[in-house]
Amino acid sequence: MFYKITLPLISPQLFFILIIMTIGSFKVFDTVKIMTGGGPNGATTTLVYYIYEFRTNSIGYASATGVVLMAIIALLTFVYFRSLANKVHYQ
Repeated sequence: MFYKITLPLISPQLFFILIIMTIGSFKVFDTVKIMTGGGPNGATTTLVYYIYEFRTNSIGYASATGVVLMAIIALLTFVYFRSLANKVHYQ
């Protein structure tokens, strides 16, 4: 019953949540800044925190890193759409 009725009905919402949560996982900044500040020897540095650190020294390098972040997110979204498009059932 779950696999034949419930899951096909909620598959568009699950697909949307998967994409939004993937994008949200790349935007972790406040926890790193407040809790560790990059951590000991850069152990908890994320890509967004890395961009933040370089915005004062080299705005061009930070911009290039932001474009790379956008490309990574676009690539992951494209892979999700290609691999899960046949599993999402729209009415």
